[in-house]
Amino acid sequence: MKLLLLFVDFDGVLHDADAAQMNYDGGGVTITGERLFSRLPLLEDLMTRMPELHIVVSSSWQHHYSPPELETLLGRAGPRMVGTTRSLMPPGVLPPNRFEECQAVAVAMGASDWILVDDQPSLVFGNVAASPEMMARVVFTDPMIGLTDQTVATIEGRFT
Repeated sequence: MKLLLLFVDFDGVLHDADAAQMNYDGGGVTITGERLFSRLPLLEDLMTRMPELHIVVSSSWQHHYSPPELETLLGRAGPRMVGTTRSLMPPGVLPPNRFEECQAVAVAMGASDWILVDDQPSLVFGNVAASPEMMARVVFTDPMIGLTDQTVATIEGRFT
């Protein structure tokens, strides 16, 4: 069976980049905002159309929420979450950027194919010049909008 992985960032993908408000209290961080996950229905619909697709959270939210909490935040797409890049990273591997982090997880999991959806090229590639092969694995969203029908169609098309 093919294992297809979709690495998902949250801010700038599942909602616009300015939607999240970080609230620091003595016990940690809570994230609030009226527009949080406004683009989640597009991800949920994609997961319905592609039953072989699984989610790995690559967002910095993984540093503030446990995998079960992240799964809940993903709504109907949550049961398809297999983990986070942090929880699935092979021991001793410290990639320099998000792309290489996702690639290391995909290789460790034996993924048939994988795509990273993100809004920040500088975070994805760091100071590495992205090759055409690397660019083929990434779908960028407009950080002020997040997922759109067009970016979802692009993701779907890259897997076929």
